[in-house]
Amino acid sequence: MKPILPLIALTAMAFTITLPAQILVQPASVTIVGATAQGAGANDDSFIDGDGLSNASSYTTGSPVPVTWDTHSLADLTENGNWRSGSFPPGGTSFTYTMSLGGGYDVTGMHVWNYNATADNGYSSPGIGINRMLVEVSTNGGTTWTTAADYTSGSAFIIPTVNVATSGQTLDFGSTFNGVNTVRFSNMDSFWTPGGGDSYNFRKGIAEVRFLAVPEPTSVLTVSVGLISLALLRRRRSVV
Repeated sequence: MKPILPLIALTAMAFTITLPAQILVQPASVTIVGATAQGAGANDDSFIDGDGLSNASSYTTGSPVPVTWDTHSLADLTENGNWRSGSFPPGGTSFTYTMSLGGGYDVTGMHVWNYNATADNGYSSPGIGINRMLVEVSTNGGTTWTTAADYTSGSAFIIPTVNVATSGQTLDFGSTFNGVNTVRFSNMDSFWTPGGGDSYNFRKGIAEVRFLAVPEPTSVLTVSVGLISLALLRRRRSVV
Protein backbone atom coordinates (compact mmCIF):
# COMPACT_ATOMS: atom_id res chain seq x y z
CA MET A 1 0.00 0.00 0.00
CA LYS A 2 2.95 2.35 0.63
CA PRO A 3 3.58 3.15 -3.06
CA ILE A 4 0.08 4.63 -3.25
CA LEU A 5 0.98 7.50 -0.92
CA PRO A 6 3.61 9.04 -3.24
CA LEU A 7 1.17 8.56 -6.10
CA ILE A 8 -1.51 10.52 -4.29
CA ALA A 9 0.98 13.27 -3.45
CA LEU A 10 2.21 13.58 -7.04
CA THR A 11 -1.33 13.54 -8.39
CA ALA A 12 -2.36 16.33 -6.04
CA MET A 13 0.72 18.30 -7.05
CA ALA A 14 -0.09 17.82 -10.72
CA PHE A 15 -3.50 19.39 -10.35
CA THR A 16 -2.14 22.37 -8.43
CA ILE A 17 0.73 23.17 -10.82
CA THR A 18 0.23 26.33 -12.87
CA LEU A 19 2.09 27.64 -15.87
CA PRO A 20 3.58 31.16 -15.94
CA ALA A 21 0.86 33.68 -15.13
CA GLN A 22 1.03 35.45 -18.49
CA ILE A 23 2.51 35.10 -21.95
CA LEU A 24 3.02 37.56 -24.78
CA VAL A 25 1.00 37.56 -27.98
CA GLN A 26 2.47 39.17 -31.09
CA PRO A 27 -0.27 40.06 -33.58
CA ALA A 28 0.00 37.99 -36.75
CA SER A 29 -1.31 40.69 -39.06
CA VAL A 30 -2.94 44.11 -39.02
CA THR A 31 -5.52 45.82 -41.24
CA ILE A 32 -5.66 49.62 -41.09
CA VAL A 33 -8.76 51.33 -42.42
CA GLY A 34 -8.94 55.05 -43.12
CA ALA A 35 -5.21 55.78 -42.98
CA THR A 36 -1.93 54.66 -44.49
CA ALA A 37 1.55 54.44 -43.02
CA GLN A 38 3.58 57.61 -43.41
CA GLY A 39 7.36 57.84 -43.66
CA ALA A 40 9.89 56.17 -45.93
CA GLY A 41 10.45 53.10 -43.73
CA ALA A 42 6.92 52.56 -42.43
CA ASN A 43 4.24 50.11 -43.47
CA ASP A 44 1.06 48.79 -41.91
CA ASP A 45 2.97 46.08 -40.01
CA SER A 46 5.50 48.49 -38.51
CA PHE A 47 3.97 48.50 -35.03
CA ILE A 48 3.67 44.70 -34.71
CA ASP A 49 6.81 43.40 -36.46
CA GLY A 50 9.36 43.86 -33.65
CA ASP A 51 11.48 46.31 -35.63
CA GLY A 52 13.18 48.66 -33.17
CA LEU A 53 12.98 46.39 -30.12
CA SER A 54 16.37 45.70 -28.56
CA ASN A 55 15.65 41.94 -28.45
CA ALA A 56 12.70 41.29 -30.74
CA SER A 57 13.04 37.49 -30.52
CA SER A 58 11.92 37.68 -26.87
CA TYR A 59 8.63 39.30 -27.83
CA THR A 60 7.04 36.67 -30.04
CA THR A 61 3.84 34.76 -29.24
CA GLY A 62 4.30 32.42 -26.29
CA SER A 63 7.24 34.29 -24.79
CA PRO A 64 6.99 34.89 -21.03
CA VAL A 65 6.10 38.37 -19.90
CA PRO A 66 9.44 39.98 -19.00
CA VAL A 67 10.22 41.42 -15.60
CA THR A 68 12.04 44.29 -17.31
CA TRP A 69 10.88 45.35 -20.75
CA ASP A 70 13.37 45.96 -23.54
CA THR A 71 13.61 49.42 -24.99
CA HIS A 72 12.38 50.44 -28.40
CA SER A 73 15.11 52.27 -30.28
CA LEU A 74 14.79 55.80 -31.50
CA ALA A 75 13.49 56.11 -35.03
CA ASP A 76 15.04 58.66 -37.32
CA LEU A 77 13.32 60.69 -40.01
CA THR A 78 12.77 57.57 -42.13
CA GLU A 79 10.32 56.39 -39.42
CA ASN A 80 11.90 52.92 -39.21
CA GLY A 81 10.26 50.93 -36.43
CA ASN A 82 7.37 53.37 -35.99
CA TRP A 83 3.97 53.76 -37.59
CA ARG A 84 2.37 57.15 -38.06
CA SER A 85 -0.78 58.30 -39.78
CA GLY A 86 -1.49 61.22 -42.02
CA SER A 87 -3.13 64.37 -40.63
CA PHE A 88 -6.65 64.26 -39.23
CA PRO A 89 -8.88 66.95 -37.73
CA PRO A 90 -8.85 67.10 -33.91
CA GLY A 91 -11.02 64.28 -32.60
CA GLY A 92 -11.66 63.09 -36.16
CA THR A 93 -10.01 59.76 -35.57
CA SER A 94 -12.22 57.64 -37.79
CA PHE A 95 -9.54 55.13 -38.79
CA THR A 96 -8.98 51.75 -37.11
CA TYR A 97 -6.18 49.26 -36.47
CA THR A 98 -7.61 45.72 -36.56
CA MET A 99 -5.15 43.02 -35.49
CA SER A 100 -5.47 39.27 -35.96
CA LEU A 101 -3.77 37.38 -33.13
CA GLY A 102 -3.36 34.19 -35.17
CA GLY A 103 -5.33 32.12 -32.65
CA GLY A 104 -7.53 32.37 -29.58
CA TYR A 105 -6.08 33.77 -26.34
CA ASP A 106 -7.34 34.77 -22.90
CA VAL A 107 -6.23 38.40 -23.08
CA THR A 108 -5.62 40.47 -19.94
CA GLY A 109 -3.87 43.60 -21.19
CA MET A 110 -1.24 45.01 -23.52
CA HIS A 111 2.19 46.60 -23.58
CA VAL A 112 2.63 49.67 -25.77
CA TRP A 113 5.79 51.37 -26.96
CA ASN A 114 4.47 54.77 -28.00
CA TYR A 115 5.70 56.69 -31.04
CA ASN A 116 9.27 57.75 -30.28
CA ALA A 117 11.02 59.20 -33.31
CA THR A 118 13.74 61.73 -32.49
CA ALA A 119 12.10 64.46 -34.53
CA ASP A 120 9.56 64.89 -37.29
CA ASN A 121 10.37 67.71 -39.70
CA GLY A 122 11.66 69.72 -36.77
CA TYR A 123 8.63 69.18 -34.55
CA SER A 124 8.63 67.38 -31.21
CA SER A 125 7.69 63.93 -32.46
CA PRO A 126 6.32 62.47 -29.19
CA GLY A 127 3.32 64.74 -29.72
CA ILE A 128 2.31 62.24 -32.41
CA GLY A 129 2.19 59.41 -29.87
CA ILE A 130 -1.15 57.77 -29.04
CA ASN A 131 -2.89 59.63 -26.22
CA ARG A 132 -6.42 58.22 -26.48
CA MET A 133 -8.02 55.11 -27.93
CA LEU A 134 -10.80 52.58 -27.56
CA VAL A 135 -9.64 48.95 -27.34
CA GLU A 136 -12.12 46.28 -28.42
CA VAL A 137 -11.75 42.50 -28.64
CA SER A 138 -13.51 39.84 -30.68
CA THR A 139 -13.75 36.07 -30.47
CA ASN A 140 -15.16 35.65 -33.99
CA GLY A 141 -12.73 37.49 -36.23
CA GLY A 142 -14.38 40.88 -35.91
CA THR A 143 -18.04 40.02 -36.48
CA THR A 144 -18.90 41.30 -33.00
CA TRP A 145 -16.87 43.38 -30.57
CA THR A 146 -16.56 43.80 -26.79
CA THR A 147 -14.91 46.81 -25.15
CA ALA A 148 -11.77 45.70 -23.32
CA ALA A 149 -10.56 49.17 -22.29
CA ASP A 150 -11.76 52.71 -22.93
CA TYR A 151 -8.87 55.14 -22.88
CA THR A 152 -10.65 57.85 -24.86
CA SER A 153 -10.63 60.29 -21.94
CA GLY A 154 -6.83 60.43 -22.00
CA SER A 155 -4.34 60.15 -19.11
CA ALA A 156 -3.63 56.43 -19.70
CA PHE A 157 -0.70 56.77 -22.11
CA ILE A 158 2.72 58.20 -21.35
CA ILE A 159 4.25 60.57 -23.85
CA PRO A 160 7.82 59.45 -24.75
CA THR A 161 10.77 61.75 -24.16
CA VAL A 162 12.53 63.13 -27.24
CA ASN A 163 15.87 61.41 -28.00
CA VAL A 164 15.40 58.71 -25.34
CA ALA A 165 14.65 55.07 -26.18
CA THR A 166 11.52 53.93 -24.37
CA SER A 167 10.63 50.72 -22.53
CA GLY A 168 6.95 51.45 -23.09
CA GLN A 169 4.16 50.81 -20.60
CA THR A 170 1.87 47.96 -19.59
CA LEU A 171 -1.87 48.58 -19.53
CA ASP A 172 -4.07 46.13 -17.62
CA PHE A 173 -7.60 45.68 -18.98
CA GLY A 174 -8.89 44.86 -15.50
CA SER A 175 -10.55 41.65 -16.71
CA THR A 176 -9.64 38.53 -18.66
CA PHE A 177 -11.29 38.29 -22.08
CA ASN A 178 -11.43 34.64 -23.11
CA GLY A 179 -10.86 33.23 -26.57
CA VAL A 180 -9.89 36.55 -28.18
CA ASN A 181 -8.59 36.22 -31.75
CA THR A 182 -8.90 39.83 -32.96
CA VAL A 183 -8.22 43.22 -31.35
CA ARG A 184 -9.24 46.64 -32.66
CA PHE A 185 -7.95 50.12 -31.80
CA SER A 186 -10.26 53.02 -32.71
CA ASN A 187 -11.27 56.58 -31.66
CA MET A 188 -7.60 57.49 -31.50
CA ASP A 189 -6.05 60.85 -30.81
CA SER A 190 -2.49 62.04 -30.18
CA PHE A 191 -0.77 64.41 -27.74
CA TRP A 192 -0.68 67.25 -30.24
CA THR A 193 -2.48 70.51 -29.47
CA PRO A 194 -3.60 72.97 -32.18
CA GLY A 195 -1.54 76.00 -32.99
CA GLY A 196 1.19 77.50 -35.11
CA GLY A 197 -0.15 76.30 -38.43
CA ASP A 198 1.59 72.98 -37.85
CA SER A 199 0.36 70.47 -40.43
CA TYR A 200 1.61 67.65 -38.16
CA ASN A 201 -0.75 68.63 -35.35
CA PHE A 202 -3.08 65.70 -35.76
CA ARG A 203 -0.91 62.83 -36.92
CA LYS A 204 -1.06 59.71 -34.76
CA GLY A 205 1.66 57.14 -34.26
CA ILE A 206 2.63 54.02 -32.37
CA ALA A 207 5.96 52.16 -32.25
CA GLU A 208 5.08 48.61 -31.14
CA VAL A 209 2.42 46.65 -29.25
CA ARG A 210 2.13 43.22 -27.62
CA PHE A 211 -0.83 41.68 -25.85
CA LEU A 212 -0.71 39.84 -22.53
CA ALA A 213 -2.59 36.59 -22.14
CA VAL A 214 -3.13 33.80 -19.62
CA PRO A 215 -2.14 30.32 -20.86
CA GLU A 216 -5.10 28.14 -21.80
CA PRO A 217 -6.29 25.64 -19.15
CA THR A 218 -5.59 22.81 -21.60
CA SER A 219 -1.87 23.56 -21.26
CA VAL A 220 -2.08 23.14 -17.49
CA LEU A 221 -4.01 19.90 -17.96
CA THR A 222 -1.28 18.56 -20.25
CA VAL A 223 1.32 19.17 -17.55
CA SER A 224 -0.92 17.48 -14.96
CA VAL A 225 -1.50 14.40 -17.08
CA GLY A 226 2.24 14.11 -17.69
CA LEU A 227 2.97 14.16 -13.98
CA ILE A 228 0.27 11.60 -13.25
CA SER A 229 1.68 9.30 -15.94
CA LEU A 230 5.13 9.63 -14.41
CA ALA A 231 3.73 8.80 -10.98
CA LEU A 232 1.98 5.71 -12.31
CA LEU A 233 5.15 4.53 -14.05
CA ARG A 234 7.18 4.91 -10.90
CA ARG A 235 4.55 3.06 -8.87
CA ARG A 236 4.53 0.22 -11.39
CA ARG A 237 8.33 -0.12 -11.22
CA SER A 238 8.28 -0.10 -7.41
CA VAL A 239 5.68 -2.89 -7.33
CA VAL A 240 7.67 -4.99 -9.79
